[in-house]
Amino acid sequence: MRIRFSRCASPRGKSSTGVIVPVCSAIYSIRRFWRWNKMKISVVIPTFNRCHLLAEAINSALDQASSELEVEAVIVDDESDDGTAAWLETAFAGEHRVRVLVNGRGKRPAGARNTGILAARHPKVGVIFSRARYEQDETEVPYMDPNFECKLCYASIATEDKDAVVFDRSYFGHLLKYSCYFNLSAVVMTADAARQLMSESLHIAEDFKFWVRLSHEQIFACLKVPQIRYRSHSANIPFKADKDPAGNTPSMLHTYRLMLGYPGLARSNREQLRKHMAKEYFDWAYRCSRKGRLAEALRLRLALFDLLWKNVVACVKLPWIGLRYRADRVGSTEQ
Repeated sequence: MRIRFSRCASPRGKSSTGVIVPVCSAIYSIRRFWRWNKMKISVVIPTFNRCHLLAEAINSALDQASSELEVEAVIVDDESDDGTAAWLETAFAGEHRVRVLVNGRGKRPAGARNTGILAARHPKVGVIFSRARYEQDETEVPYMDPNFECKLCYASIATEDKDAVVFDRSYFGHLLKYSCYFNLSAVVMTADAARQLMSESLHIAEDFKFWVRLSHEQIFACLKVPQIRYRSHSANIPFKADKDPAGNTPSMLHTYRLMLGYPGLARSNREQLRKHMAKEYFDWAYRCSRKGRLAEALRLRLALFDLLWKNVVACVKLPWIGLRYRADRVGSTEQ
């Protein structure tokens, strides 16, 4: 199955260069326009030590090309040490649709993505992980968050037909509430939207912050048929298995603080962000208490500014948790 592209009309008479149409597959027309020339898209593929997976990702992008769609693949090597650069030079020698770049920006995911986005030559831009691929066979089971449809059904719809759903401006608040539940590889956007770039200071949630910022200004839509396949592997950033109780919480808190700085946020949006921050603090404190770090758990709970009743209950339980933790340690020592 090929990804389908068609021209996008902008809301309220604005230029079409600002319209972003993500999620779960590809760009879809808000209003269908006749095609007076070929559509063109740059597919950015950042990679780090994924030489064994790259060919599938690159070919899946190039295979989308048709008489109505021109595709270029922009590969950004994030200083791999597995021979990726040399392999690319050999494997795709003479393929004018493939360009290979070295990440000249900040190390970490956002830097490589931004390098490719800034180098893109076409008016539409897609970003696909080197461990993902565009689907060719509708019978395969593509990547999708298990809660994708559940979360998506609460979004306010502007228009809908048999192929796609176009969301209204309230989708910004919807993303703030439910976080990012779609995969970066499933998104296609205009080059102007993509060049707003991701925050390179963030180690995680850089894509979440990017989508929230864009949804504050752009229109989002979702095709009803998923069109990517994604691999999960041991090198993925672990969100739950971190031995440090802090885990990724400091990075998430930093992300939410950056979002609080967006201009023109409604009071409900600010309250939602503070609730997210409160939950991060609460979970951090819980992990500390489970590891016997009760003083740190108490400090974190006292720092919370939301979910007060949960805090009170948790603080009352701390002495009991401490006694249980001590008893568990004594029991393990005796054994």
